[in-house]
Amino acid sequence: MNKICETLKFERKRLGFSQEHFANLCGVTRGSQANYESGSRTPDADYLTAAIKAGCDLEFLFNGTRSKQLDEAALEDCIEILEDALVLAGRKLTAKQKARVICVLYDEYTDDGVELTAQSVVRHLRLVG
Repeated sequence: MNKICETLKFERKRLGFSQEHFANLCGVTRGSQANYESGSRTPDADYLTAAIKAGCDLEFLFNGTRSKQLDEAALEDCIEILEDALVLAGRKLTAKQKARVICVLYDEYTDDGVELTAQSVVRHLRLVG
């Protein structure tokens, strides 16, 4: 799924909107909406801005992959795991170094099937010198 017409139709349906209702939200006619979804016309920036405000995932519309939403609970877990790992490794990091490690940890933590522990994080600490 890589054409905007396909992802646009998919997003509209995912959000539970009829073509007419979604068209109204985006400031176009139902006919224009149908044209965008069939690929016979390409939506303009104003339409896309309205579609995003209606709940469409911008990254998904353009490349077919879902954007990650920040999971505050996961971020909090990563911070706690990093703090435990620093104690375990007897290390201190600057705020900039902590931020870099947290980014890596968060990406791993939010991937399916990856379990993070203080012990497994010690290897990440080698990345920040």
